[in-house]
Amino acid sequence: MWRAQMEVFASEGWHCIAPNMRGYGGSSAPAASDAYALKEIVEDMVELHDHLSARPAIWVGHDLGSPIVGR
Repeated sequence: MWRAQMEVFASEGWHCIAPNMRGYGGSSAPAASDAYALKEIVEDMVELHDHLSARPAIWVGHDLGSPIVGR
């Protein structure tokens, strides 16, 4: 869904990442429903950000991604 936007931003020199959240795409899909709580998914994104050097970032979220980015 974000491919076209990412290509444009990347052509302007931005480093773009579009991770799949838990249970989407090729990501892991825990069986426990509480594994999909907002707190858990936000922690996943913080870990990813830290792993990628924790530099200042601009976060964009759509649909379920919006409350995650807001946190």
